[in-house]
Amino acid sequence: CMWDQSACSNMHTLYLVLGEKNKDKLLKKLFEKLSQEFEYFQKKLPQGKISDDEKVEITKAREIGKIDMAMDKANVISSFPTSHWTFIYEKDPSYRVSPLNRVLYIKTVKNLDELKSNLYQLKGYLQTVAIAGNILEKKQVMEKFYDLELARFVSLGSMLDGKTGSPHDGIFPMMNLVNWVSLEGRTDNKDKLIEIVKFAREKSAFYKRHYSKVGDVLSLNDFEKLPFLEKSHVLENTPPESADLLTAKARRGIYFASGGSTGQPKYVFYDQHEYEHTCRMLAHAYEAGGLNENDVIANLFVAGNLWSSWLSVEKAIAYTKAISVPTGSNLPIENIVRYLKDFNVNSIIGLPSFLAKLAEYIEEKGIKMPIKKIFYGGEYVGDEMVSFFKRVFPNCLVKSAGYATADAGVIGFQCDKLDKGRHHLFAYSQFIEFVDSKTKKPVKRGEIGELIVTSLNKKYMPIIRYRVGDLGRWVLEPCPCGRKEPVFEILGRCDDRIHVGGAHLFVNDIQNAIGKVPELSFNFQVVIEKVSHKDKLEIKVELKNDKYKKDIEKIENKLYEALYEYCEDLKESVKMNWLDRPKITLLSPNSIERIKRTGKISRVIDKRIKL
Repeated sequence: CMWDQSACSNMHTLYLVLGEKNKDKLLKKLFEKLSQEFEYFQKKLPQGKISDDEKVEITKAREIGKIDMAMDKANVISSFPTSHWTFIYEKDPSYRVSPLNRVLYIKTVKNLDELKSNLYQLKGYLQTVAIAGNILEKKQVMEKFYDLELARFVSLGSMLDGKTGSPHDGIFPMMNLVNWVSLEGRTDNKDKLIEIVKFAREKSAFYKRHYSKVGDVLSLNDFEKLPFLEKSHVLENTPPESADLLTAKARRGIYFASGGSTGQPKYVFYDQHEYEHTCRMLAHAYEAGGLNENDVIANLFVAGNLWSSWLSVEKAIAYTKAISVPTGSNLPIENIVRYLKDFNVNSIIGLPSFLAKLAEYIEEKGIKMPIKKIFYGGEYVGDEMVSFFKRVFPNCLVKSAGYATADAGVIGFQCDKLDKGRHHLFAYSQFIEFVDSKTKKPVKRGEIGELIVTSLNKKYMPIIRYRVGDLGRWVLEPCPCGRKEPVFEILGRCDDRIHVGGAHLFVNDIQNAIGKVPELSFNFQVVIEKVSHKDKLEIKVELKNDKYKKDIEKIENKLYEALYEYCEDLKESVKMNWLDRPKITLLSPNSIERIKRTGKISRVIDKRIKL
């Protein structure tokens, strides 16, 4: 009955909401297209056998339509002389019951109010409404018509897709004190984007201003015209300065500071349900990366000071099958190592810079640790650092703990087949774009661009088209793991590209060069300043141990060789005398100033910029 339109829940009348302008032209095109589609479908799936009575009803509908057509009140197009299909356009907007069996009535109305007035007399009898349109239009229809005691609202073409137990009879809801209705069908990301933009625009003072010169968003093309959300916007429109970014008064939730390596924190808010959802996504990321019931994992992120990582990671681990040892990294390192031993920890999670410091201590002391899994987050990890971890902890698995920001939440996760910067997208919760940093236009799929994220589920503090500050691209080939979630690759920070003395350097390349010198730790800082008319570059690096100070000149030469190997631009600029040879400063462990709140090092200090 689904194919031959012979059930009571099938469509009888199709209403088109059209203005008078171009109506006749649009209807003509519609009739042409319908004729083609009906004929195509008849060939694809021929009409089933129908009874003589059914043939009589079809003929009756056609003949009445022809009479109305003679009086310019209707139009009839059919497969005559066969009964295969019929559609009848009537100018009278009154609802008509179809003989079914591929007979469809078509009407036009100027607006939903006119349609409702024509359906009101059938209150309690109509069962299902199918709607073609975006999520906002569907909700508008549901809100307008719910008091007609309709049982179901579905997407066009899915009237017969109701789940077991869906209300069948329009009278059914009248027997209840409350008329429960549902908008059926899966919501896609386009609908979610349209909905979150409308919600933010109505509820947030910031977005109301921010989108004041932009029209309604009803498509992806409209969405791509929205202005970006900058970090400065978050800083200026969140507590304590302002609450304009929020859509309601903060309650039943949690504040975090988010400032990355800039040292200047901005504050973000999650309500209780949003935070719960975020932590469960983190848990999924850990388990997808290999954490399981056989693991004892130490949380080595920095605790307190409004930083989200330690608290969120701890909550997330509780949703996995692993056992947690909530150590943190605020303790003396020898105490941390003792806890790792006492509880037979085989997995660790934390900032790469601290995990490297821990590994250096363990290697120096000759301690045997059964670490099999390392999860990192918050900083870049290059090939040299991965090799170092695997040297200290043989055969260990090194995985991203998830690609996330405190502002937007968890964006991606790694399965057992992905490594380095490659992640699966949490497609049901996040929408990402890659745009050209100069033109702000989308790049072709697979090309490198600046990552822009929209959180589909954050409503208390919406994050829409947010410039995260990372470079990345879509990975075109499917993941060998078989997951359907798309794969993207993070290639580094947009602001990690250093322009100095004609050279274009990446912080990641400097880190990989440092990793080639065994006496050096991965704790470093790049300082740029202008002396007279020339740029000056200094690279500060902490030694793994003060005992190496006696070999400083030898270590410096090793680092110069590695820098010229990894940074071709630097080598060329020095050769051309555009830039003096960079100054290398080797320091004792823990000499470089850390950001107190996070324990991170500001990787680049550009003194040429006067604030």
